[in-house]
Amino acid sequence: MPRQIELSGNLVKFSIPENFSSDMPADNMVESVNLSDKGIYLDHEKFTLIRRWCDFKESGLLAKEFGTIMMSMYIKESLENSDKNILTPLGLIGTTIENFNFENKTGEEKDSEGNVVTLYPNFYEAYNIASFNQKNWISYPIEHPSLHQHEIFYAIPITKKNYIVVSFSFAPVDSIPVREIIDKYGRDHMESIMNSFNIEYAKDSNVPAVIGLPVDLQKLINDKFY
Repeated sequence: MPRQIELSGNLVKFSIPENFSSDMPADNMVESVNLSDKGIYLDHEKFTLIRRWCDFKESGLLAKEFGTIMMSMYIKESLENSDKNILTPLGLIGTTIENFNFENKTGEEKDSEGNVVTLYPNFYEAYNIASFNQKNWISYPIEHPSLHQHEIFYAIPITKKNYIVVSFSFAPVDSIPVREIIDKYGRDHMESIMNSFNIEYAKDSNVPAVIGLPVDLQKLINDKFY
């Protein structure tokens, strides 16, 4: 179903499948946001733009349930004292890392084999570039071994200071591997949503001129261009 969110003159258009539920724990879509309102960055409920989820299960009356996928989108702002240029991929990655550190999201957990997993990626090599509709998003995964969950995040700048993040959280039931849920049931849902995104930037915006340029992320990282 086509949807649209207006962010201070910037239009974020996207579609989500009809089987995505609006029941709890979902949040209704915010249709318009004034990005100059500093209060939206202080309250998690205010900067969440939409949250929807759906179940993966067999067909039939006694259908077996395999797990769920949760799709969320929220607005973020770079730190006031940040020198990062979020209009560049490395600048946006650096800002993401700064925000993780500022929010104290640097914890670690151990997976089922006892290996230490960093929950929030705090190094550039953990990030990738994903292109949808000729626009570059940064992408990064977050694992939650203790919760048996896996999240995939996509982020893209909206202004010089603001960016949106779209996240997909996969939670299988029982002992089904998270990777099986993603590969067998969730990837098509996730990619269909991301491929539907179309951002129409405000007329006075200089963002579109840079986010669609070809990027060799690994070369930039190797050259320490950040």
